[in-house]
Amino acid sequence: MVKRGRDSAPEGRHYDPPSSPLTPQAKKSRVGTTITEPPTETVGVDLNANLPLDIEADTLPQGKALDEGQSSGDAGAALENSGVQVSKLQVSKSVTKPEDAAVSKEKLKGLGFAAAMAKLRPGVSSGTPPVYLSDADCRELKSLPSECGVTKEDYQDDILKDTYANLLCLSPGAFRSWSEQNNGPHPMSFSGWATTCPDLDFGNALAALMFTHDGHYVNPSRVDPLMLSARSITADNTRYNLEIKTTAPSVYELAFCITPIRVTKSLLLFASGTGSGSTRESKYIYGCAHSQDWERMVSTLCMVFGEETLDAQVYGADLQYSTQSRSKDSPTPSPSKGSIASRPAQATSAGSGRFAALRALDEVPVYDARTPGQDITFDANLFNNLDKRLAKYDDEVPVNSYAIVGYTVSYWKTPKKASWNISHNVRWVILLACPDA
Repeated sequence: MVKRGRDSAPEGRHYDPPSSPLTPQAKKSRVGTTITEPPTETVGVDLNANLPLDIEADTLPQGKALDEGQSSGDAGAALENSGVQVSKLQVSKSVTKPEDAAVSKEKLKGLGFAAAMAKLRPGVSSGTPPVYLSDADCRELKSLPSECGVTKEDYQDDILKDTYANLLCLSPGAFRSWSEQNNGPHPMSFSGWATTCPDLDFGNALAALMFTHDGHYVNPSRVDPLMLSARSITADNTRYNLEIKTTAPSVYELAFCITPIRVTKSLLLFASGTGSGSTRESKYIYGCAHSQDWERMVSTLCMVFGEETLDAQVYGADLQYSTQSRSKDSPTPSPSKGSIASRPAQATSAGSGRFAALRALDEVPVYDARTPGQDITFDANLFNNLDKRLAKYDDEVPVNSYAIVGYTVSYWKTPKKASWNISHNVRWVILLACPDA
C-alpha cells in the first residue's frame, strides 16, 4: 500500500507465518494499491516474522516526509460552532445479515478468538474513473468508479470474504513512505488473532472491523466515500481536514475515523522524539490495519482528497497515529485532559476551520475493553461516552495487541514540497486484547 515513488510499489506480503506455502498466484505481481501475497489457510502467526515489530523511534529516520518545524498531527485553525447536529444511524454490534458477514453467528458471541476459529474451521481492474467536484476550499467526490481496483480476493482473509461482497468500488491509492527500502511490517491477517491473542472476543473483534459509520464516526475502510469531503482550514488552502457531510446543506462535521490495528509500538504516556536526532517530540502509536481493510482505507483517504499518492508516516503497512509535535525546548504548558479526545465534534459551516489534533503533551486516553464476555456495541453512543462506559488503561499498549484507534485526518503541504502529506491524528485508543491476557 506504500509506494517508494510515484510510479512504483514495493513487494510485500500480509502478516502471515513465513512458513506458509505460497501459491503460484501469490507470487504474481499485481499492479494497483499494493503488491502483496494472499493470506494463507494457516491460523498461526510467527511473532518474530516481519521484523522490526518493535522499531525504536530514535533509530528510524522518521519524519522525512515532514519539513523541519512541521508536525505529523499539526492541523489547527479557529474553532467555529454552528450548532447543527447530525441525525444518527444506529449501528449495533450485530452482524447477522447475510450481506454483512456470513461468518457471523450468534453462537460465536462471547467466544475467545481461538475457540471461534475452531468452530469456523473444522478439520479486478479499474473501470470508469471517479468524478470529482472541487473548488479552492473543498475537495469531494461526485461519483465512484464503476469497477473496483482495490477489493481483491487475494487480499482477503478467507473467513471475511463475504464481508467485502457489497462494499463500494474504489480507485487505487497509496501512501508513500519516508523509507526508500520500505520493508516494514505487513497488514494483519484477521485469522492470525487465534494465536496472537487467543482470548480476544471474536464477536467484538469482528464488530469493530465491520463498523461502517454512525454520526460523525466513520470506518474509512468501509464507509461510502461520497459521504466525506476534505475542507480547507487555512486561507492559502495548504491544510485540509477530513469531514463528513450532515443533513443540512453546506454543513460538515469533523470526521472521527475508527480503525482496528495490530499494535507495533506505543508511546502514548510521554512525548518522545519523532526520529533520530529530532528536535521535536510527540505522542504516538504505530500499528498495522487488517489485510484488504488496509488497502481500502488508504484508497478511500486518497480518493476523497483527489490524490493518487500521499506522503505518510508509514513503514510498510505500519502507520503512525500521533498528536501534534512540538520543539523539545518549548515551555511545558498544562496538558488537556482526556475528555477533549472523546467529546463530540461540532458541526461547521462550509470552509470554516477547526482543530483536528491533540497537542503534543495532551493526554491520549486508552480505554480497557478486555472484560471477558463483554458484549460491545460500537456506535456513536459508545464513542461519545468512553469516559463513562470504559475504564482507563494506564500503561503503554503492549505490542501485538488488538486495539481500535480513534483519530482525525489532515492533509497538508509546505512551500518546499509539491507533494501532499496526510496525518492521522490520534484522539483515543480502545484496547480489546493483549497477547498475554
